[in-house]
Formats: sequence, structure tokens, C-alpha cells
Amino acid sequence: MRALVDGAIARTADATVGAKREKAKSHPTAVWLDRIAAIHGGDANAGRTSLAGHLDLALARKKPGQPLTVTFVVYDLPGRDCAALASSGELPLTRAGLDRYGTECIDAVAGVFARPEYRDIRITTVIEPDGLPNLVTDLADPECAEAKSSGLQVQGIQYALDKLHAVPNVCTYLDFAHSGWLGWDTGLAQTVQLYTDVAKGTAAGLAGVDGLVTNVSHCTPPAEPFL
Repeated sequence: MRALVDGAIARTADATVGAKREKAKSHPTAVWLDRIAAIHGGDANAGRTSLAGHLDLALARKKPGQPLTVTFVVYDLPGRDCAALASSGELPLTRAGLDRYGTECIDAVAGVFARPEYRDIRITTVIEPDGLPNLVTDLADPECAEAKSSGLQVQGIQYALDKLHAVPNVCTYLDFAHSGWLGWDTGLAQTVQLYTDVAKGTAAGLAGVDGLVTNVSHCTPPAEPFL
């Protein structure tokens, strides 16, 4: 990632923009696991680094006695992002899609995380951006209504929480969209209830979720001069 930013800086004629990009280079970023191929990397994923490869790179940078955190976004829910077409999800909203999500995606990710060589890396996971929020605010969309009524997406998210939270050095965070989406009184009560029900339905109950994370896929800026 730093190499990509360096390349952008080298092509930047505006010194002010270049300085901002240089600053951005020092900020950590998450690795998105947005398809099954992203777990394995290589030719099947346009030559990109595999999940294990990313952890190997982190391990090489880790200094003795100093904690190191790596963040992964788990994003391959069946019928994902039901209110939009941008996601280009690979798994259908069917029982077969859910089964593939469990075995080929979540089980595979958990298996890599649980390898003993990575036990000293703090791994943070962001579970399924836009998954639960769509089940609150977008039920007028037939695909989102089906995602809600079938229960398949909730089952998938609970399965992911169960498998990943069971790995001792993995923290699980549910995506909570952003304040411009879920921060209104009309949907807040339903949102709190849905997230509570999802967490209580995991093997560890409420303890199966380590926290909520916002501004993952879309964001509301901390300061908006035009509001």
C-alpha cells in the first residue's frame, strides 16, 4: 500500500496535495476480504497478496515486546449490499450461498487466523459492512426485504462472529454504518434491537461482539461545513 501511495506522490504536481498524500501514507488501512479468492491470493485474485501473506508481512514488521494490530474487513455475505449494485457480491442469497460463505469464506479465514505463528498478532475484524444496516432502513427494496425475512444474512453474520471470536487473538467488530444513515430517531430503536438480537444469538452472547465500528464503507465527516 505504501508503494502505491509513493507512486501517486511521484505523479502529483501540486505540492499541497503531495503533502497530504505523504501524510496519508502513515495511516494504517484495512485489508478487505471481499471474495473467497482474496483469502488465497495469487492468480485467482489478480496476483494480490493472500490473507496469510498479509499476516506474514505483519509478522516480519513486529518488534519483540511491542503489540501489532492488523485489521481485516470480512465482506462476502450472501446477497450482500442488497440495496445497491456496487458490491458485485459473488454469493447468492440462498441456503447454498450461506453454506459456501461458512465453509469457503469464514472457516478458511478462521483457519488462517488460528495458525500458531500468528498468535502474537492482534487481529481486528470488521464484520460485513452494510449488512445489518440494510436490514433496518432498506426494507422497501425487495432484495433487502428477502434478506431480512429469510434470516440468511443474520445467520451468516452470527456464524462469522462465532468462528472468529473463538480465536483468542481476534477481535470482532460489527459494522454500524455511519450517523448519516443510522443516526436518525426513526430507525435508531430498530437498529439497536437488531444488533442486540444478533449479538445475543451468538455462542458467547453479547460477549461475542467486541464492539461496533463506523465509517467503514461510506462515511460522515467529523466536521461538515455545509450542514
